[in-house]
Amino acid sequence: MASVRRAPKFPGPGPIAATLDVFLRDDGPVRLSRYARTYGPVSSFLVYGQRVFLFDDAGAIEEVLVTKGRSFRKGVGLQRMRILLGDGLLTSEEPLHLERRRLVQPAFHRKRLSSYARTMRRLSRGAMASWNDGETRDLTMDMPPLTLAIASESLFGAAMNDDAALVASAMSELMHLFPGMMGPLQPIRSRLPLPETRRFERMRANLDSAIARLIETRRASADGGADDVFGLLTNARFDDGSQLDAMALRDELLTFILAGHETTSNALAWTLYLLATHPEVQHAVAAEAYAADLDAPDATLDEALPHTRAVVKESMRLFPPAWAIGRMATERVEIGDAVLKRGDTVLLSPYVTQRNPRYFDRPDEFRPERWASAETLPRFAYFPFGGGNRVCIGEPFAWMEAVIVLATLIREWRFAPTPATSNDMLGLLTLRPERGMPLKIAPRR
Repeated sequence: MASVRRAPKFPGPGPIAATLDVFLRDDGPVRLSRYARTYGPVSSFLVYGQRVFLFDDAGAIEEVLVTKGRSFRKGVGLQRMRILLGDGLLTSEEPLHLERRRLVQPAFHRKRLSSYARTMRRLSRGAMASWNDGETRDLTMDMPPLTLAIASESLFGAAMNDDAALVASAMSELMHLFPGMMGPLQPIRSRLPLPETRRFERMRANLDSAIARLIETRRASADGGADDVFGLLTNARFDDGSQLDAMALRDELLTFILAGHETTSNALAWTLYLLATHPEVQHAVAAEAYAADLDAPDATLDEALPHTRAVVKESMRLFPPAWAIGRMATERVEIGDAVLKRGDTVLLSPYVTQRNPRYFDRPDEFRPERWASAETLPRFAYFPFGGGNRVCIGEPFAWMEAVIVLATLIREWRFAPTPATSNDMLGLLTLRPERGMPLKIAPRR
């Protein structure tokens, strides 16, 4: 692994005004990638006087996430997210994280996925019912309600139709409030009656109400399996006979709702953009969808669509929804030639590494065929779902959802770019299209 290079200064106009601007500005992913290309695979810089290490090396990333993962905890961003998500799977630390993960793991076993697949196909078809020939659809508006419906019905056995707009609005609000949560003065600012503080409190209250209604709907229904996420959480018994309390249940449900639908809706919007701008690839996906039996009760349906899966994989290489991962050292630890002290921050970016020319030929081009080759990549040259004991628990669910939804939509509709279509990115908590994703649609005949 390359030796550590220390940047002469953090890029930006000043030590306070521009701190963390790689994260906070609209073009953050591009600027962070440029920074890594300038200073090499292992570099460091100061932010608010704190040392930050940027690793764009697959071996170093594996050490942080796997080999020496116990020497790190979540980064500042997700630590601050606890004021919304509490101690859910995304924000909790060990041993609580492992305990909760074991509770819900059966909901993502292969056998259980078959029932999710049927729900995904049904809801995808329903989402297209109001589409009209020749109109322009903004996929950043269409995909979140669909993925929210899939998450709520599949994982919790209850629909959130009446609360879909509320959750989408709250998620958008959170995305734009997140940059401010990264600053060193946030713990103080959150106690002051500032406009953003009041907005956050309203957003949190709205989400709490939506989760409470979801719980009420599920408990009032005689349907729903005990092996979905809701059933596993509410029926779980610990060694002392206790159960999850109401707050713990709220934290986990809110985490799954927000994290589960936001990332997949972004992945679908970016994938449909890439297909719209590469019509020959879109045609191949449609042909594969026509040849497949999309109504087969098969839990491995997404694996029966290898080209579609490769398209999704390539899309998440170029536009990974979780584009940056932060970790904080809990003790002195050596990562290659880098020596980190307790409290030092590590920054890993799937967006940066997955466009690294050391690992990918023509890295900025959309080439799904690259995944058909037998060429072996280093393990963490591609890591859109993270890795180690904190790897996304819903990864199998997310793969199936993206492939099935994509095949269902492409089988029925053609997508084409409009003059307003853009691949400009908004690098906030997730990687969103900055100007929406308007695409023109026409029935596929």
